[in-house]
Amino acid sequence: MPLGKGLMFSLIASKSFWGQTAMMLIVLAVVLAILRALISRHYFMAALTASYGFVIGWVAGWLARGREARR
Repeated sequence: MPLGKGLMFSLIASKSFWGQTAMMLIVLAVVLAILRALISRHYFMAALTASYGFVIGWVAGWLARGREARR
C-alpha cells in the first residue's frame, strides 16, 4: 500500500486528537482553497479569520472533553 494511502486510512480511522485534527485541517484547507478561487480577496480574508476561531474552538472542545473524561 502506498505511504499516502496508508497515512490517509490511519488518520480517518483514528479517534485521537491528532487524527481527527488532521482530518479537520485537511477539510478546512480544501474549503478555503475553493473559497479563494470563487470569491474576492476581501471576503476570503474574512473567511480565513473566521476559520482561526473555528480552530481555536476545536482545540478548546478537545481540551474540555479530556477534562471531563478525567473526572
